[in-house]
Amino acid sequence: MNESEVLKVGTRIEFKKTLSQGPCEDSPGLLFARKGEQGEITGHGCHEGYWVKRDNWPSPFGCERENFMVIK
Repeated sequence: MNESEVLKVGTRIEFKKTLSQGPCEDSPGLLFARKGEQGEITGHGCHEGYWVKRDNWPSPFGCERENFMVIK
């Protein structure tokens, strides 16, 4: 990711698809965000590129740029 292309913390986003993780031996299935839900960028530097969180949810998660779009 080129530094001039990095979106700023606080940028409003909308998720392009439902992001979830099925159950595994360490945890039950997780729903991170549903397609069409909105949220914001909370940081950078994770493996996926962006720390994001959906609205009305306290915990950020790692997300690739291709999984959300910027909204105004």
